[in-house]
Amino acid sequence: MKYFKHRMDRVAVHMALWSFVGGSGLLFAYLVLPNEFLLVLGMIYVGIALLVNAIMFVSTLLHALVHYRDLQQHLLALLLLLLNLPIAYLYFLIVVN
Repeated sequence: MKYFKHRMDRVAVHMALWSFVGGSGLLFAYLVLPNEFLLVLGMIYVGIALLVNAIMFVSTLLHALVHYRDLQQHLLALLLLLLNLPIAYLYFLIVVN
């Protein structure tokens, strides 16, 4: 995390990491003990994570426009936030199949 000079980028990367960990934990729990409660909890988690990560994405994007000198760092933080989308979709496919 020392690579990221701006606090906004560090927060975005931490958020992306913890969103991934939380989603992976819920998927693992559902695969071990499939029940309706975990399914509903997972859907609620995805909805909240999507909203919070979208807000962080827009905030980081605006921060990148203001602090454009460190554009590479900002783009990496934005990419890490976006990586959770295909992962969440993959997890969805695993659950429904």
